[in-house]
Amino acid sequence: MAYIRWFFAAALVLAIGFFGIGLYIGPLSGDLTRVASLSERDFGWRVDQPVVKVLANSAAIPPSVIVLGDSFSESNVWQSVASQDSGLAFLTFDWNAYRQPSCLEPWIRSLSSFHPTTKVVILQTVERELLERFNSTKPCARTAPLEPRVASAGETATRPAPDLISAIPDPIYAVRALWGTVRRFDATTLVDDAVVAPLVRSDLFSHRRSDLMLYYRFDDAKGDWRLDRMQSVARTLAALTDVAATQGIDLLVLVIPDKSTAYARFLRQPQFASAPPDAWGELAALGVPQVRVRETVMDAAAAGVDTYLPNDTHFSTRGYVLLGHAVSARLAESAAPRGR
Repeated sequence: MAYIRWFFAAALVLAIGFFGIGLYIGPLSGDLTRVASLSERDFGWRVDQPVVKVLANSAAIPPSVIVLGDSFSESNVWQSVASQDSGLAFLTFDWNAYRQPSCLEPWIRSLSSFHPTTKVVILQTVERELLERFNSTKPCARTAPLEPRVASAGETATRPAPDLISAIPDPIYAVRALWGTVRRFDATTLVDDAVVAPLVRSDLFSHRRSDLMLYYRFDDAKGDWRLDRMQSVARTLAALTDVAATQGIDLLVLVIPDKSTAYARFLRQPQFASAPPDAWGELAALGVPQVRVRETVMDAAAAGVDTYLPNDTHFSTRGYVLLGHAVSARLAESAAPRGR
């Protein structure tokens, strides 16, 4: 039976070893640290975030503002901030239900039947998804009405929640993350679905290796964007604006800059050899109403800490609060009497 004792002793040593590694690299929490197998020790955020009272996303209160959004809208944080600023009720739906722009026109026309109190529709998309979401010519296959995105009321966390369950990490992740803690990353480096990019400043984020930034590798797909496709998207959105107006609804487009766009001026190595088409500029050229947050977000990124989370592709709570205030200010502008 000696071999059994040796087996369990070896297993215990391995378990203790991986537990120690887990404590050293930190419990995994960020999307980008996860896909790149990098440690929270190096890239986890370290500053408290503001507390926001998050409202329930419920159709029980007749909405004035309807949002069709992606993962930047799923937590309902910025909508709650904008709602509290403006006094307007928001209701959010998920982009994944409508993958073809051909579905948007009938959806907008149906709002008077399902949500007759709607005054504003906000189409929110992250920058990197703009062309894919609005440049498809596929016919709409959806007939059932949309269900609101599930979101619960509560408060945001002010710091990363400890996750002791993951203190013994997956062995492959643990080895790769441990290697990442000593890796230099002197040049922009692709690691699976994340890019590790050196920065010219080290005070933009709170993580330990704040001279480096993680961003999603599909941000780089903008290097293949063509101007004619961007202009086609702008025409599609201009046409949807006209459709909404026939229903007595103001349509606003909210394009959230990619993390790499927000911090582009601080990348040690340029992301692109030549700049891709300017999404916000092309929309403005056709008069598409927008919540123009690019400059606001870029200025906040330069002046503050963790406007985007260092270990994730999304905003921090501070960033969502900034977005909520920008949306409420734009809604106030839309509601102002014309000609003033």
